[in-house]
Amino acid sequence: MSNFQSLHPWQIFTLLFGAFCTLVRYFNHLLMTIIICVAFGGVAEVVSKYLYVWKRTSGKICEQKKEATLSNIILDDETDEELEEKYANIEVNFDESESEEEEYIPK
Repeated sequence: MSNFQSLHPWQIFTLLFGAFCTLVRYFNHLLMTIIICVAFGGVAEVVSKYLYVWKRTSGKICEQKKEATLSNIILDDETDEELEEKYANIEVNFDESESEEEEYIPK
């Protein structure tokens, strides 16, 4: 049985760069080069987001779901009415709040 391993990120980006260079040499036109550059830039952005953001957060999402189900089991004692009463007394005055612009003092 073969032990198949996924490609490393540098291998994927090298393949993308090779395909980009091949297409640019094939079409050899300024407008097509610009279009291909934008297209491959978008593809590289999606690939890097998948490799470095989406792939790693999928494990965290599963852990968060497990924690949420555990917290739901613990918080089932409180009903919706109790929670409404608990948070009904919170008052927020938006007129007295300061924005970041008011805090900034130029030198």
